[in-house]
Amino acid sequence: MVTNMKDIQNTNRSKIFKLIYNNDGVSKQYIANTLNISLPTISSHLRWLKDEGLIIDNESMTSKIGRKAKSIQINSNFFISIGIEIKLNCIILTILNLKNEILKNEVLNKEYIVSPDYFDEIINMAFKFQEESGFEDRKLVGIGISLPAIVNSELNKVISSYILNINNQELSPIFMKYDIPIMLFNCPKVAAKAEFNLMDSNNLHSFVYLWLSTNIGAAVIYKNQDFYGTNFKEGEIAHLPIIPEGKLHYCGKKGCFGAYCEIPVLIENESLDSFFKKLESNYNYQEKWNEYLKYLAMGINALHLMYDLDIILGGDLVDYIGKYFDSLKEYLRNMDPFGYQDNYFHLGKISKYAPSIGAAQQIISSYLDNINKNMGK
Repeated sequence: MVTNMKDIQNTNRSKIFKLIYNNDGVSKQYIANTLNISLPTISSHLRWLKDEGLIIDNESMTSKIGRKAKSIQINSNFFISIGIEIKLNCIILTILNLKNEILKNEVLNKEYIVSPDYFDEIINMAFKFQEESGFEDRKLVGIGISLPAIVNSELNKVISSYILNINNQELSPIFMKYDIPIMLFNCPKVAAKAEFNLMDSNNLHSFVYLWLSTNIGAAVIYKNQDFYGTNFKEGEIAHLPIIPEGKLHYCGKKGCFGAYCEIPVLIENESLDSFFKKLESNYNYQEKWNEYLKYLAMGINALHLMYDLDIILGGDLVDYIGKYFDSLKEYLRNMDPFGYQDNYFHLGKISKYAPSIGAAQQIISSYLDNINKNMGK
């Protein structure tokens, strides 16, 4: 009986918290009317939530008798999460608050090394990042790590990563040393989720997200849900053969999409900034860019033919490609066998920070999904 009563209390507290979370400001009476919970019970739970630092109130709502009622709001900056994207020569970090608002982004130099110590080092870099950003007094609910790999997030296991030279490595023993949740994610998947979370209810519910960076990947959102393949290998578009016996890809196969459209192939030893500054006046650069767009269109067209869904382009190239968007669409129209369509293709709203933002968002989402458990402690 005691256990059941405690479960009821935790469930009610969770419902109250989620109602406040999903509204900018509510009154006790609004909570009572919406959830059919008595005002004394609501007051008790609100005291608990306030003591935990999860909510605040402001005297900003005018009542019918002329008195200002308290507007109850989420203390959104009290809890934070950190997202990390692993790249070969750096890590990208993002701090989010409880409402998924970005508090800080940073790119830090950090060469990737094949060693378990590497993950300890970047986790400690995240703790230092929190402190140096002025958020040491906030409650860190977890760290999400995104990387270019086939990942089983539930087991915190890297199944395979050609780029990072990892195979079948479980990182739970490393992560369990820390007193906060730490989770692994695939870069394109969490980048797609970050893009999806920016959409309002009138936007796409299903799409394919194509991630262009040092590596290439794709992720599918179908009817608001993630799509997973049998072995977590869905969206491995980088290995799609587009040119028989073509260029050698890092995977060891020839003619892969990635061998033609991964960004290092385009810029070689330059930065993207440098490449696009020279593009306007250099004929050789223009030829190289037009060839790149042609191969990029081949990959996009293949995704569209396979899934028959809208395609969203994300990644480092998004900040630069807008000026050349019509040229890319022209290639797509010429390749389309069903009526020269191009209205299915869109540029993403987030560029280089999407994987770190998405990883941090997944941590917040996990915390909110388990709010009953957290509040019952």
